[in-house]
Amino acid sequence: SPLSAASATALPLFRLTRRLNTQSLITWAFGLTAIGGTFGYLASSMADVFASNPGFAKLIAAGQVTRNELIFEFLGMLLKLAGLQAAVAGAQVVMRFHKEELEYRLEPLLAGAVSRQRAFGAVVLLASA
Repeated sequence: SPLSAASATALPLFRLTRRLNTQSLITWAFGLTAIGGTFGYLASSMADVFASNPGFAKLIAAGQVTRNELIFEFLGMLLKLAGLQAAVAGAQVVMRFHKEELEYRLEPLLAGAVSRQRAFGAVVLLASA
């Protein structure tokens, strides 16, 4: 039946997509881990930076903002940067699929029982993971 044929191709498609993108995803994982460590170090040292900066010291002394609020805003900015960097890894996976399609390397796969939507679904699943 078509339903069982479709489900039979789902896992191999995901495995193929994962295998083709493993090297770049491992590289991104190491890079993001290093950046995360750097961000963690910066976050722990920012309390001292805020206290020693005369501009921030005036804001804190005037009661316009607390030291914790400044640190949380800084951490929020770092998390946004980390999210953008992680999104680039997912975009790279999708762009590789597009490149493979433009260079006609997907044609043997798409000539069989696999539809373009199904192949792209496996790529989107990996990119969003």
